[in-house]
Amino acid sequence: MILDAKNIESRASLTTDVCIVGSGAAGITLALELGRRNIDVVVLTGGRERESAADRDLYRGTPDAAHPHEPLEENRRRVFGGTTVAWGGRCIPLEPIDFTERPWVPNSGWPVPYDEVRPYFDRAMELCEAGPFDFDAAAVFSPERAALLDDFDNEDLTSSNLERWSPPTNFGKRYKNELRQAPSLQVILGGHAVHVQLDADGNSVKHIVASGGGEHRFFVTARSYVLAAGGLENPRILLNSADVHSAGIGNSADLVGRFYMSHLTGSVAKIAMAEPRPVLRSAFEKDTDGVYCRRRFALTPFAQTTHEVGNAIATLHRPPISSAVHRDPLFSAAFLAKSYRDVARQGSPGAVLAGLRASSAARSEHWKVLAGTRADSISSVAGIFRDRYLRKRRLPSVLAPPTAAEQHILYQTEHAPNPDSRVVLAAEQDAFGLRRMTVRPAFSDVDVETIVELHRLLAERFDKTGLGSLEFDEPRLREHISGYPLHFNSQAHHLGTTRMSVGPADGVVDVNCEVHNVRGLFVMGGSVFPTGGHANPTLTIVALSVRLAAHLGKQRP
Repeated sequence: MILDAKNIESRASLTTDVCIVGSGAAGITLALELGRRNIDVVVLTGGRERESAADRDLYRGTPDAAHPHEPLEENRRRVFGGTTVAWGGRCIPLEPIDFTERPWVPNSGWPVPYDEVRPYFDRAMELCEAGPFDFDAAAVFSPERAALLDDFDNEDLTSSNLERWSPPTNFGKRYKNELRQAPSLQVILGGHAVHVQLDADGNSVKHIVASGGGEHRFFVTARSYVLAAGGLENPRILLNSADVHSAGIGNSADLVGRFYMSHLTGSVAKIAMAEPRPVLRSAFEKDTDGVYCRRRFALTPFAQTTHEVGNAIATLHRPPISSAVHRDPLFSAAFLAKSYRDVARQGSPGAVLAGLRASSAARSEHWKVLAGTRADSISSVAGIFRDRYLRKRRLPSVLAPPTAAEQHILYQTEHAPNPDSRVVLAAEQDAFGLRRMTVRPAFSDVDVETIVELHRLLAERFDKTGLGSLEFDEPRLREHISGYPLHFNSQAHHLGTTRMSVGPADGVVDVNCEVHNVRGLFVMGGSVFPTGGHANPTLTIVALSVRLAAHLGKQRP
């Protein structure tokens, strides 16, 4: 059943087995898995099927000039489906090495081994509609077509590991009917969780206070409660619920909000391909199920251990397309499509008109590129445009053709856990009276060296194989990296702020994601990650949610 919070009587009390706060990938996965076990669940979405300006404002944070970060509402959606409504669909699991304690990565190591989480990835792949759990190009395609470049892979680098791409799946739209029809589920649209009320002893939850807006309040009492509101909102709820524990729930060791991680990403290098041109296999290729897969360059566990760096990958990337200097009709078409789409999303007719006027000059140059395109190239551009923007399972990105003389690369590397990287409460309050957040990202030496070593090893390998040359200007690269504290963007990867640990001295939740010393209160999402590897987090979040649902199912009386 799906209902609106405004139809719940003010001061009403709802009783259920499990109360879930959040309806993104984590919350909806939990609800689906519990519903299939006929466990009674109430889901508080904190948004409706369309995001209002007032709901979006609830995610706004307070900037800290000393620790720049993108606006906190930029990469999040307070809406049914959560951030999956804007998800790109990239599916990559965390790897075995990410779960291990690595002496050269301070505060690394998960309290659960990879082998314990691995079985839950199969169901996660199904929910994300990303095909089977198979990321080996040799198995998915063939050994002869495994590597991005023949004779490239060695003990330090591999180019035959894959990432898979969801259509992308908007969890709200995709699973709306199943949630509505499940007899044991109640999804409350616009049900904002505003407070976790503990019992007087502080060791268990009495109820969650929710609101449909304004002074409207109702209460949800459950056997188990799960905060699945995202890597920034989860710690915010815990820290704001400070009436019993003055420092916030789960914060006896001052760890809620610490160890904030994302990923470090950027494009500062390109490959000049050798002549005659080596065979560069298409970065995006469909498997037999029609799922897009992508090969990429990756540091092996051997390289990470030998060079004492974090996990890292580099993917083929398009050149900057905002300027038409590339004179490429494919990239001009991609720029125009994105530009018009972004303007259309601005909402009101006035805002759309203003957006059209503001970017008309830039667009005119790209239209000139298209106007000069040969007729025999139009069908190719149109086909890629169709696959990228009109198909249900869309082409993830528009890239240069494999025959191009130059290939740009984009790196994505691990952001090492750092207690000085954190989320804190600000003095300013939102419409519900909850204190807003300030985010203060911080970085470690290993973050810098991981990026540098990835580029160094790639440059050396291209030189040795003669397949091309990757420009490697170490001073320029280090100068680029030094800009992170000034120009940080999380790309919606919000990790580590309620980290998993064996005991309360080292983290916020235990191996089952239950808050230390608070019975029945669980946290789910990227916030429980002790480390983040290089991988986009959604697939692992869904796998951990399936795992938590199994645990809660076993607890049922």
